[in-house]
Amino acid sequence: MRLFLVGLAMTMTALTVSDGVADDGKGRLSGSVELLLENTFEHQAGAQADNLVVESDADITLSITERINISTEVLVEQIEDGKNSGLNVLSGEGAYLESLLLNYDGGMFSVFAGRFSPNVFDDRFDYLPELWSSTDLQDDLEITGALGFGGHVDFRHESYGTHRLEASLYTADRTVLSDSLITSVGRRKLSDGGLANAEGLSSFVIALHGGSIRGLDGVSYHIGMTGQKADLIFDSNGVAVADSADEYRIRATVQKERMLKNRLNLTILADFVHYWNSAGFHGASRDYLTGAAKIAKNAWSVEIGATGRRVDNEDGEDHDDYEFRIAYGYDFDHDISAEISWSISRFEGTLTNEAVFGISKTFEF
Repeated sequence: MRLFLVGLAMTMTALTVSDGVADDGKGRLSGSVELLLENTFEHQAGAQADNLVVESDADITLSITERINISTEVLVEQIEDGKNSGLNVLSGEGAYLESLLLNYDGGMFSVFAGRFSPNVFDDRFDYLPELWSSTDLQDDLEITGALGFGGHVDFRHESYGTHRLEASLYTADRTVLSDSLITSVGRRKLSDGGLANAEGLSSFVIALHGGSIRGLDGVSYHIGMTGQKADLIFDSNGVAVADSADEYRIRATVQKERMLKNRLNLTILADFVHYWNSAGFHGASRDYLTGAAKIAKNAWSVEIGATGRRVDNEDGEDHDDYEFRIAYGYDFDHDISAEISWSISRFEGTLTNEAVFGISKTFEF
């Protein structure tokens, strides 16, 4: 907590000593709200489930000055799985605060402090949103519910391109903001254990990404590393692990965009992630290898991708998992979009077929 207060003080210092800050945006509230109606049909282990959910994603920013703002993201989504068979309507939905940040934008650099998701490992879902909008892989890779501070620095060169170095220090959020409404997950406590749930800001993320490099038209990259403290880890039986170890991850991504004939835009992505001491278990490791492609023209897009996952357990059974997914998306007028996808996957020996249909509407203000 002391380090978090230091980070907050650093952010406040940047706010107060900045020169030439205009008040043009003072008190301005802006943002967007996306509403999503989604139906998932799932066939798994001889059982069929039909899952209907209504979700929302609200991004709101209060501009205090031209460079200083408070931002928040509020999510309403399914946070507890429904029944494995039959019809589930609005089952297990909850509302929670994804982020609440005090930000300073210095142009070529920024700093922030508050609650956030240090996700340098899941922006593949931003590249190809229809493809991975509904998948276990996203939950497997993303990090949420962090409390801390961080920032970024930009580097720009006419020949060497545009690059951004970003870093943050954090711990698991154990404030009242770690709970949710409607369906409550409970306030996180230190005794709950888990990755990053430790005293002090002992977990970190550092990443470098960029593109616009001369001679590499349309190519962008992302490399990153994260380390998460593992003071108290429980096994599947709820017993504390004696030899827990801090988890580390590295990631490397390369993406290529190219304009084809007939105004078709092609995007190709290759992504690799490796875990050491996965989930805090000493000696456990995971590897993720993803290949994906997207073709888009005007309002429509088709996306296809596959991910293989290798799980090596120090004392348990090793296994290989995979997921193949194809998706189609269309953007209508008035900020309305629709998506439909089909996937087949095998996780821990369970084969699943899934079809998803969703329609969303975005409101901006």
